[in-house]
Parts: sequence; structure tokens; C-alpha cells
Amino acid sequence: MNYLKQVAEQFGPINDTEFNELLSVSTQKNIKKGACFIRQGEICQQSAFIEKGIFRHYLTDKSGREKILQFSMPHEFISDCDSFMHQQPALYAIEAIADSRLIIFSNAALKKLSAHNPVFDHINNHIVQQVLSGYKEHLMIVMNLSPGDRYQYLLDNKPDLILRVSITHLSQYLGLSRETLSRLRAKTTSRIK
Repeated sequence: MNYLKQVAEQFGPINDTEFNELLSVSTQKNIKKGACFIRQGEICQQSAFIEKGIFRHYLTDKSGREKILQFSMPHEFISDCDSFMHQQPALYAIEAIADSRLIIFSNAALKKLSAHNPVFDHINNHIVQQVLSGYKEHLMIVMNLSPGDRYQYLLDNKPDLILRVSITHLSQYLGLSRETLSRLRAKTTSRIK
């Protein structure tokens, strides 16, 4: 809960009464590795703050292949803002890839809080911006960088992700085969030694 307060305070002053009001529309939930926060095709009605764990945002294409769009780490928010705002089925799933603990908020309750206090409006806006920036980053990596540069980008900008995520998930995120990613890792490791 302390981390949530620190994150909430980044959007402007939030007093104890406001923070308790935010907590009053939340629940804590433990999610096992492999369980989904939202499934592809469901309508998203919640947002969550990750206290512990890692999540992957992925879709399954028509041929059954999984493509990872984003990873979410501790002290970040997860949601499918587009699904909630338009009340349409989610285009992707959000799944725990490690045992996790979430603070979950009803999107409708957050919207109601936002209507009477700008502090909560800032929090809502941050959740949307954070989710969207992750997708924009993924597009930039996959569309603009060569395979070697994609892996180097993660080494330079998200080294924690490389240490905590399986090679299968990393290859799905970077749009590379496992073999190509293994070669890139071996090359990088031999340069460091």
C-alpha cells in the first residue's frame, strides 16, 4: 500500500482522507502464475496496481501464435483502457507470469471518484498514459529496430526484464525466434567477458 501512495502522490498532493477513499474502492488479490487478470475477448471492468509480480499483455493470432505486446512490472498499473472506455471485448489478455499480488480497482468506481475530485482524475489519466506508453514503446522496438538493436534496447533500458522473463516470452515480445534471441544473448555475453 505504501508504494501505491507514493505513486499516487506523483500526480499531485493526495491527503490521507483521499487516499483512504481510493482504498475504499479497492481490493487486494493474489494471482497465481498463469492466471489471467483479463482474458482476450472479455470486457475490461477493472484496473490494478501491481504490488508484486510480472504480467504479460499478449494476443493470440488466428494461427494460434502468441504475441506479447507489453510486460508490466511491480508498481505499475494494468488495464485495457480501450476495452473499458468503449465497452468492447479486449483484443489481448493480461496474464501473470509469476505469482503476483494486485490492488484492484473497479473502473466505474474510479470514474465516479474522478467526477468529484481532480486528484482521482489525475490517477485515472496516469493509468491510461502508462498502459498506452508501453504499447507505443513495443511498436517502436519492433517496427524501427533490427533484431540485434531490439535486444540491445532491452539491455540498455530494461535490464531487469531480461533477468526476470523467460527467453520464450522475450522472443515473443521482440518478434524473434528463440534461436535468434539465444544467439544474440550469447554474442552479448561473450563481448562482456
